[in-house]
Amino acid sequence: GIVMGSDDQGTFYPDNDIKRSEVSAIVNRVALPENRLEKTFEGNVEEEKKEEKEPEIVEISDKIINGDASDESNVAFKPYSDGHSVITIVKDPEDPTNSVYMNKVPEAKKKWTYFIQDVKYVPGATYRAEFDIKIMGTSDGNTDIDKVAVAFNSRYTDAEGNLEHTSGNIYVGTNDGWQHYTADFTIRESYVRDNDQFAIFANPVNELAVEYCIDNVKLTRLDGEKQAEETKPEQTMPAATKLVPTDDKIVNGDASDENNLALYTVKEGNSIVTIAKDPTDPTNNVYKVEAPANKKVWAYCVQPIIWEAGATYTVEYDIMVVGTSDGSTDVDKTSIGFNAQYLEDNGTVDHPRGSKNIGTDDGWVHFKAQFTVNNSTDRSKDAFSVFSNPVGEYGVTYLIDNIKIEKQ
Repeated sequence: GIVMGSDDQGTFYPDNDIKRSEVSAIVNRVALPENRLEKTFEGNVEEEKKEEKEPEIVEISDKIINGDASDESNVAFKPYSDGHSVITIVKDPEDPTNSVYMNKVPEAKKKWTYFIQDVKYVPGATYRAEFDIKIMGTSDGNTDIDKVAVAFNSRYTDAEGNLEHTSGNIYVGTNDGWQHYTADFTIRESYVRDNDQFAIFANPVNELAVEYCIDNVKLTRLDGEKQAEETKPEQTMPAATKLVPTDDKIVNGDASDENNLALYTVKEGNSIVTIAKDPTDPTNNVYKVEAPANKKVWAYCVQPIIWEAGATYTVEYDIMVVGTSDGSTDVDKTSIGFNAQYLEDNGTVDHPRGSKNIGTDDGWVHFKAQFTVNNSTDRSKDAFSVFSNPVGEYGVTYLIDNIKIEKQ
């Protein structure tokens, strides 16, 4: 009854420094037996892991198994791997009448803590993932976390062999209480249906895993409600359009025609290009080029055209940096450039022609450059493209508007 651990399982952290208050408590209980603790442990980590049930694999039908943890005998979620963490059903720390899932890490290590449930997605279907989350602390017993990134991951193997498909994140801390998360996503039409999973994860903080509670987990199929940003990764590159010099413009360069998404991603998985509202003027349409969540990419938008051999052009557009693919909206500076694409005899296609170093505080910035294309008769690789350099390990999302190309 002198020392009883740091939680209901009697967990000790022998490598941590002892606090003055903990020393005082130990001395008090040694000197005064009547102050010693009596406690019945709920079971240690190894016992809990043995008691976990392997979730059944089911076809999703507007729900997920025991998403609200109301069935306390069915721990329907599992951790990422053995030893990563332990998932149990506990009482809501804010409402003892409610049951919730708790993801606890047995050792003070750096881990990405996962909740996973095996499912079977429908190819091409669009879903909405929702859950409530409460951050409890880190695996060393610290209960004071400012902010940590939490995200949903629809896991399945697509045609390119990618398993992870993260659908955005939120930033929450221990003082934020319960926070709601929602994200819509679309499953690829072509993929291998052998390891589909619904997954929630928290990033580590200061080299330590994060422990948290989850409740009200829902996965709803949105039949026929695919939004532009969800279907955009399936875009196919249109046939090249010859630039008519007298038009002095690129197709739908101001994004005014909402039904003509004339800019495309350079390749599937590089970016998601949509038509959105200008954050500074809701009456104006702009193109949004969004870097995929938590990935390091050079985010491109492209329009295939046909340059006139040997001609000189002036290109102009307005650009605004929105943030990075980890959810940050604070970018100091990043390089965004224009790329005149056409094939050289040596195989070179990309011809960057100037860039701007801008950040999220700069708002709309105007870009203008002049270039001359080669005299080749092979115009098969001709294209107009704009790209943003990544910041650190994350791609940069940006807006582009008022694109104009004029032959000199």
